[in-house]
Parts: sequence; C-alpha cells; structure tokens
Amino acid sequence: MKYRISLLFASAILITLTLLLTAHYSIGPNAISFNEPYELMINIAFTLLLFLPALILGVFKYTATGILSGIWQLCFAFIFIMGGLVLTFISPIILLLFMLFLTGIILVISSIVSMTTR
Repeated sequence: MKYRISLLFASAILITLTLLLTAHYSIGPNAISFNEPYELMINIAFTLLLFLPALILGVFKYTATGILSGIWQLCFAFIFIMGGLVLTFISPIILLLFMLFLTGIILVISSIVSMTTR
C-alpha cells in the first residue's frame, strides 16, 4: 500500500512540475505562463482536483477501487503522452518533452500498480 500511495503522490507532484515547466516555456499567447499567475494557479488546482479521485480511490484496498483508480490514471497518462507527441512537432524544448513523457510513464506504472496490488 505504501508503494501504491507513494506512486500516486509522485504522479501528482510530477503533474504539478510539468504544468510549472509548461508555464515557464510558454509556447504562445494563449498558453499558460508566469505572466498570469492567477490563471496558472487555477490551472494547477483544476488539474489536481481532477486527479483527486485517483488519489482517493487508491487509498482503499478493494479491487474495484484499484481498477477505477488505475483507469483514471491511464486517462491522465494518455493526455500527457499525447501532449508530448504533439509538442514533439511544435516545440524544440527537450526538457518539457522529457517531463511530459516521464509523467506519462510514471502514471502508467502507477496505474498498473494500482490495478494489480491488493
């Protein structure tokens, strides 16, 4: 259980760091940036609020909650990996691409652990 919860918190931290890195290397005028801190904080809060069900469901020891948590994390992993693939063609920033793919990989590993560990 400690491994499952620690992977969930690591995923949440990586999601936040990826959003902050995305704000640092803002691609265009409509992207999040540090110039508008209120919108950045709303974006981080909204993303973590969407990830909260995976955290809550990951705490329980039941198989159904683990599967639901894993599916929810796979949805997030799909978003981050597809975002990384899209930014591969748009942005030359290697650090941002690395963080997107690292976050996606950690989310996939965390979802597998959440679905299999009981």
